[in-house]
This record gives sequence, C-alpha cells and structure tokens, in this order.
Amino acid sequence: MKIAPAALFLTACAVGFAQPYDTFRGRITGGGGDRGKCTIEVVVDGTAEIEVVEADGRMNTLAGARATWRSMECNMGVPSNPAEFKFSPQSGRGKQYVVRQPQENRGIAVIRIEDPSGGSGTYRFDLEWRGTAGGLTSGGFGNGSIFDPPRGPGTLPPSNLPQPNFPPPSSPGLAGWNDQVDSRGRGDGYYRSFRGSDDILTDSVVTVDRGGRVQVELTTTRRERIVITGRLVLADRDRLVANMAGGEIQGTMEILLDSRNRVQELAMTGVGRNRFELRWQPR
Repeated sequence: MKIAPAALFLTACAVGFAQPYDTFRGRITGGGGDRGKCTIEVVVDGTAEIEVVEADGRMNTLAGARATWRSMECNMGVPSNPAEFKFSPQSGRGKQYVVRQPQENRGIAVIRIEDPSGGSGTYRFDLEWRGTAGGLTSGGFGNGSIFDPPRGPGTLPPSNLPQPNFPPPSSPGLAGWNDQVDSRGRGDGYYRSFRGSDDILTDSVVTVDRGGRVQVELTTTRRERIVITGRLVLADRDRLVANMAGGEIQGTMEILLDSRNRVQELAMTGVGRNRFELRWQPR
C-alpha cells in the first residue's frame, strides 16, 4: 500500500514536534502586602516556554531535550491583572525574555528560555509585581482552569483570547529594528491543531514593516488561506520573534531570515487551550 508524501510529511512532523507539558506547584512563603515576587529555577537544553498562573507553573519544551523544573518560590500568587509587572533574569548562559505579561494574557505570564550551547543550562529568574486586581479563581492546572485542554470534538475556543498589541502607525516600533521584510515563495510545512485540524502548507507571503508590524499569509493544499498578524518583540540579526494572532491561531512566531531578508523558516507553537504547531520552510 502506498502512502501519500503529504501524509508521511505530516506524520513525521507531528511526531517530531509534539512535546509534553510539565506542571509544577510553587511554594508560597510569607505573603500579603502590595508587592509580590516569585523566584523560578529550571534546567533547559534547547528552547522552552514557562507559563505561570498564580503560584502554579507549566513548562513546554519546544526544542531540544526535555526541560525540567528545579524550584518555584513565591511570597504570594501572581495576580491576574497586576498594576506593574517585571521580569528579571538572575542566571543562565542563554536568552530569557517575556513573551506575554499576565495583564495582557488572561492572567498567564509566559517566559521563553533559549539555550543554544551544548548540554543543559540552569536558569534562574524573578517575577515581580505591584498592585493586585484579584487573582484567578481557576484553582491552577488540572482543576478546570484555563489551561485544561478541550473536553472533546466540537469544543469551542474561549472568546477572550488575547489579541496582538499593535502599535499605532506613528509609534517608533521595536527598538533596534529599522528594516523591512517582503518575502514570498513556495515551500512545505504544516499546521497541526491539537483539536484535530491538520493542514499541509505550501506558499507563504511574509511582510514586516519598519514599525515592527508583521503579516504572514500561508496557503494550504486545500487552496485555503491562513492569515496571521502581529508585532515584533525581538529582532536578533537573522532571527525575529513576534506575538501573532489570526482566528484560532495565537502565540509566538519565530521567523528566520537569510542575508537578503528572505524567510528560511517559520515556527509557531500555541499554548493553553488552543494548542497547535505550525512549521514552514522554502523548497
């Protein structure tokens, strides 16, 4: 029996990219007052995202060896809408940065760690905040919280998913970014939703303006279009990171470029209820 190349490609990608989540219950010491702090330590060998809600954590390994928890100590739970929120890296050899702050992401703080060196690295960072507007009442992970996966086929996604924070046309955009990308071409990729929706991707059109606004248009083999828009949060030589959203697709996208600003890879992973994997490369 022959198997279609597209089916083989999708199956291989699904096996290669689907990663487990590790949850962790933080330890609360002290408490009360107007100022809060959580100190978190993890071990990463590749790329991982850490989600924090109240005093619970969940880690998703995006690439490399499975990331592991060391500790999470807080003087209180992270509120869903703090007046001020600060991320402070304390140790670690790679990159650490905030992908989403809790006040713009339904109470979920999302931190990404990238460890490019060989072997694993230990990373320690602080989350600090001032002011509270009431904590989440979800009870954390696995207790009917917003992190729980859909209950079955046909489950609708929540209607209050965060939208990308577009800058106004007159804003200066991302510091350090003053370039443009206008890349289009044929390629191969896939979009895999954990709710059962799979698409093979072909053509792509990617534009990034000087203000950091991003639009990605992908064509599927069913001649449908996927359009995702957002804004840059990081520009590091030939690598761009953007917060993106389009319909049910919402999350952080990595865009790799060549020396002529042509797209060499698109990678995006959704977290929470609306989990998915999206990958695309030129032919």
